[in-house]
Amino acid sequence: MQRVIASASGLPWRSASGGLSIALIAVVALVGVSGLPFGTAEQPGPAAVPAILAALLLVLGIIIAIEGILQGTRARQGRGGQ
Repeated sequence: MQRVIASASGLPWRSASGGLSIALIAVVALVGVSGLPFGTAEQPGPAAVPAILAALLLVLGIIIAIEGILQGTRARQGRGGQ
């Protein structure tokens, strides 16, 4: 039983590191398309779609990381702060 509790307590921090990894990939993508023209809404340039998708990926990665950190904090509080 002790092993199951130890495994479950590590999962939120894995979510946090996974979210940060996703956010890092998004930042790399945004840096990669920064030299390309973005264009306009009527005529999007070659950077428009990759930049929009990378920005969405960045937001989702941050949300996942924050949720993982909050779950880890709640799990520690539930165990008496150990």
